[in-house]
Amino acid sequence: MKRIVAVLLVVTLLISFVPCVFADDNFKVSHTAIKSNDDIKTIDVVLPIFEGFSGADEINKKALNIALDAIGDANSIARAMLPLKKELMEKGEAAASMAVYLNMTYDYVRLGEILSVQLNIDSYSGGAHDISQVLSITSNTSTGEIYEFKNLFKEDADYNSVITNLILHEIEKDPEVYFPNYEETIISKNGNYEFYIDGDKLVVYFGLYDIAPYASGIRYFMIGSDGIKDMLKDEVYNSIKDGKERGIINYNGKDINSNKGTITSNYTILLPLRVIAETLGYKVDWNKKDGAIVAGKPVSIMPQAVIDGTTYVPTSYFRDVLSENVSLGVIGNDKIIVRAYDKVNIENSNYRLASEFENPKTVQEAVNMYAEAVKMRNGFVQYGLLDDKMRDERYDDYKGFSFVTGVSSPWIDSYEIKQLAENLYQIKFTYRTSVPTDGTYTSDINVRLTEDGEYVKITSIE
Repeated sequence: MKRIVAVLLVVTLLISFVPCVFADDNFKVSHTAIKSNDDIKTIDVVLPIFEGFSGADEINKKALNIALDAIGDANSIARAMLPLKKELMEKGEAAASMAVYLNMTYDYVRLGEILSVQLNIDSYSGGAHDISQVLSITSNTSTGEIYEFKNLFKEDADYNSVITNLILHEIEKDPEVYFPNYEETIISKNGNYEFYIDGDKLVVYFGLYDIAPYASGIRYFMIGSDGIKDMLKDEVYNSIKDGKERGIINYNGKDINSNKGTITSNYTILLPLRVIAETLGYKVDWNKKDGAIVAGKPVSIMPQAVIDGTTYVPTSYFRDVLSENVSLGVIGNDKIIVRAYDKVNIENSNYRLASEFENPKTVQEAVNMYAEAVKMRNGFVQYGLLDDKMRDERYDDYKGFSFVTGVSSPWIDSYEIKQLAENLYQIKFTYRTSVPTDGTYTSDINVRLTEDGEYVKITSIE
């Protein structure tokens, strides 16, 4: 039995890699949700899951890494903030701003061999305002290649100077929007730009505070593919040259090609009711007495507006009344879009375990979190604690277990942690089985850790 226990623990830690290549016509995208809500934090993540083409798992891994890092940040900040919030409330002082919020959505564009995915993160952890981020992944669905900016272009192309000059020329039209040193910052990128594809355009973007103040938002620069077609690789240009710019409403990450958009009324953004509700599967009616009716119930929420026969309602109608996952976003420098997603049964999804991940700030916290996650069979927390290299090595193994490690019997009953050297710890797990006469069994692993910026990561497990 002791040998079986040791094998089971090793299986949890082994690395496996099974490359899969699929035909393009098997392309599929779905999503799952990771949610958590308590007195101090709200986590609402919609995570895409791609299938059916070369490199799909690599995109899924990158998206999961981004989501876990954001969730880990939110949980770590919330835990540190909670005692202070309680103290303020006990003193009767205002504590409304003591809250943590994380929202993550996705969009994607698929054109020929090119798939471009955008992960949109909006977070708040106290203070004057929230923080928005766009993190993008662009790949070739035939070869599985994940493109860096330079990989979009032919080897002999002078893409850096051309793209940089196009960006600088655009900024010169309205330089007051930017920091005085914007040119220095842009040139220092040396052509290593963040980007995604939107229709026939290459979109280069800069995050908050990179080249402009917060009020200017994320800055986007749209570059038509025709103007740089001689520099782009053939597979890139031929895939995107006939692409159409995405519309206003996205459903499950994809443009639904609606001619309806949002309007603004009394400083509130309103959404077209019928097209979004019907896309989400609701029956929409209208009569003179009640106005718009959704699923047999009159729409009474305010504010609302009727323009040219179209009823417009606030986002809160979909979110609070219908309990749907609908949110607003911005693409380009001023284009507001609507993102709607199908509901996900998170109670039956292993991904709910990901909401428990927290970035540890000390070595002791990290090793304790890992030991407890192994005991509780939470593969998402175990995986989240790994550094980038180990995540790359062990993603396929955790995915193979659906991020639920170990078995129901024997199970880990307890563990002991012993420091062997600086940043090196031994964890001794004690197992029990469903057969009382089997007694208990133990197995040891050694965990090495390192500080990685603000947090601590695991660098090896032996």
